[in-house]
Amino acid sequence: MSEYETEEQQVEAIKSWWSENGRSVLFGVVLGVAVIGGWRGFAAYKDGRAQDAAGIYGEFVEAAGAADLDKVASLAQQLRDDYSGLTFPVMASLAEAGLLVSEKGDLATAAERLDWALNNASLEEMKTIAALRLARVRLAQGEHQAALSALPESASPAFAGLTAEIRGDIELAMGDQAKARASYEEARTLGGEVVNPAVLDMKIGDLALPESEKEEG
Repeated sequence: MSEYETEEQQVEAIKSWWSENGRSVLFGVVLGVAVIGGWRGFAAYKDGRAQDAAGIYGEFVEAAGAADLDKVASLAQQLRDDYSGLTFPVMASLAEAGLLVSEKGDLATAAERLDWALNNASLEEMKTIAALRLARVRLAQGEHQAALSALPESASPAFAGLTAEIRGDIELAMGDQAKARASYEEARTLGGEVVNPAVLDMKIGDLALPESEKEEG
């Protein structure tokens, strides 16, 4: 698989990824993770502050579904400013970042939102999601070392395969095909529901050694 030659191609690539995967992940996985993790925001539902935050988040979801980016930005900022410590502003920041990429190609602001989510999430699963998405955004920005640094040092089994795949994408962009192939192989071994085996096979196949090099080795 060849590297992207221009910044425009990098932006289009990540926009395509978000369009194909972003919304299902944003409102499926993120909400699912929150429920599985106990949804600590709702654990405090008797607290009027949490009830207010839940109402604003409901408005946010409607605005996000309609791709009303101005309202999305306003509601997400309100949640961050007034309801820090709850899960809702983290979820909103993750979703806003996805829309910023898929609808506007605004990688810089998306990175800011993901960084905020990473630093304010209380659930480890959400921290991992934020870290992985931040790594993809940094990769699209051409900030390879920052992308590597954004990857979680240790991911839960559910995200280990995806972490390895993204690491391979970064290594490939840095020109290290051997490391990239090893990371893709690791991702295929670790698997997980969030890894597409067909895409991984394609990436690995693109990095296959020519027969002449195999014989020399």
